[in-house]
Amino acid sequence: MAKSGRSQGGIIGKVNKTSFGKNKVTTVTATGTFTTQPGTTKLDYVLVGGGGGGGADSAGGGGAGGFLTSFPGGSPASTVNVCGATGYPITIGGGGAGRGPGPAPCTSGPGTVGSDSTAFCITAAGGGYGSRADGGPGGSGGGGDCGNAAGPGNDPPTCAAYGAPQGNDGGAGSNPPGGGGGGGGGRGAAGSAGQPGGVQGGNGGNGLATCISGSPVTYAGGGGGASGPGAPAQACGGTGGGGKGGVHDNPAPTLNGANGGDNTGGGGGGGPGCGTSGIGGSGILVTKELDYASGMWPMQAQYSKSVCGTWPSAPTVSLTSINLLVIAGGGGGGSNQSGGGGAGGYRFCTAFPISPGNTYKVTVGGGGAGSQHSPTSGNRGTSGNVSSFDTCSVGTKYESAGGGGGNNSGGNCAGGAAGGSGGGGGEGPTPTKGAGGAGNTPATPVSQGNNGGPGGGAGYGGGGGGAGCVGQTGGPGAPIGGHGSGDGGAGSNSWPGDCTVRAGGGGGGGVSGNSWGCPGPGGGGSGWGGPPSTTENPANPSAGDDNTGGGGGGNSVTVPGPGISRGTGGSGVVIIQYPNATTGITGGTITPVPGCKTQHTFNSTDDFVIPY
Repeated sequence: MAKSGRSQGGIIGKVNKTSFGKNKVTTVTATGTFTTQPGTTKLDYVLVGGGGGGGADSAGGGGAGGFLTSFPGGSPASTVNVCGATGYPITIGGGGAGRGPGPAPCTSGPGTVGSDSTAFCITAAGGGYGSRADGGPGGSGGGGDCGNAAGPGNDPPTCAAYGAPQGNDGGAGSNPPGGGGGGGGGRGAAGSAGQPGGVQGGNGGNGLATCISGSPVTYAGGGGGASGPGAPAQACGGTGGGGKGGVHDNPAPTLNGANGGDNTGGGGGGGPGCGTSGIGGSGILVTKELDYASGMWPMQAQYSKSVCGTWPSAPTVSLTSINLLVIAGGGGGGSNQSGGGGAGGYRFCTAFPISPGNTYKVTVGGGGAGSQHSPTSGNRGTSGNVSSFDTCSVGTKYESAGGGGGNNSGGNCAGGAAGGSGGGGGEGPTPTKGAGGAGNTPATPVSQGNNGGPGGGAGYGGGGGGAGCVGQTGGPGAPIGGHGSGDGGAGSNSWPGDCTVRAGGGGGGGVSGNSWGCPGPGGGGSGWGGPPSTTENPANPSAGDDNTGGGGGGNSVTVPGPGISRGTGGSGVVIIQYPNATTGITGGTITPVPGCKTQHTFNSTDDFVIPY
């Protein structure tokens, strides 16, 4: 008699992680708490931020909210690990406001950026605003007008594990003014530019369809740009909730910009002259709780392995890999109108191999010292120190490089120092001495940091590089901080273990009280612009934050006296996570974290000990 399929049943392996979510799909349209089913340990998701509002007075359309997803795929690298029967806080971002009609003569103005949506430590950014000037940045960028630039999308940038990029750029506006606003960007495509001649607005970028709920639904379309008198039609909103652009027509009725679709993250349409622009659509979360079992063993294979003595048996501790983050110490800032320190190298591995029965040395690098002021010339800050896991190479050492020191104003140093992220360049006096230091040095397969910003001529240091962005170039009227010296590059939260931004670059130092560089988000120190000191411009550069790898701030030419060192880089950190089911491991500060995991935080050098 032929064997039936039932005779080939299976059993679950001893170290298997199963999920019994029954493939339940849930749609969340308002801020609150999402509670998993008792058997769920993994889920897929689609998360969309609120769309941006359209601008007023023949302006650009709003950008779509950021769109992030793990679907399709369902692989352990992209799905979210959760605990059964557990409530998770969810924030659904609202759409950005549009602009109403102003009194004659009509008032121009941008819309409002959409609000972020957050779930499971993942953030989908709100869409950028449409504008009569440059479009605003966001999940997808807003459209511009009057020949101005489009807003950038995927801002802030997201990592590939979350379905990056989360959006696209908006469309640029046409020139001359009077109509032809650019379309807002969508998740599936960039917004179209306003057509030449200032009449027809650009269409919003199309959104992206997902089948997570069982049938295709499109989200995150950009808003259409406004059109001027005589335009043949309203500019279309992108598929996925983008609002149509308005039309300014005289004497025919004026058509206002349309709102983005509710719970689509669509951008609002641009408003016509003396008309109203569209409101961005609110965001959404869709989850699918998975049925998942890796490692089903057929019964015949199990019997054969048992007879042969090869059926797998686990040691007391069955852990074979860890989720590892290693950040090195940040570089110190320079002195005398100098560059900010670069952030320490930022590296992670979500499945770093380890073996039970071993002791792994964990080294946490200190921050580099800020340079000491000299009455005649500055000095370059000291680079930060390396951090590493398995320093003694029981298996394979995993190391991040210290951040580069910020350069001085005119000594013998050839620019900011290279490192995990590079130090900022000093004020000069030559391009070589004012150059920013190279980041990702030594090179790693996935970049551990970014370049420092170059100095901007007499009086303005560059910002130190951060894990997420390059340091800003110094110079009068620098566009981000507006204080002259370059801002530190932003840090990163791309490690999927938590939502914390770390490894920001230090701000550059300047020549006068309004020329400091702002600290890079993620623990960077503020540069000092010299006296007079204010609340924003504290006396002396600040150090990078402890255990973030932030770069130290650059110094001014004027300090209380020679031999005083400030703007020290922040120390590094090593963080390890693994499933709660494993016990008996020691080292660092041990805490439970969301997702049924245990975390070891090493703020100083120690041992990570795994019993057998």
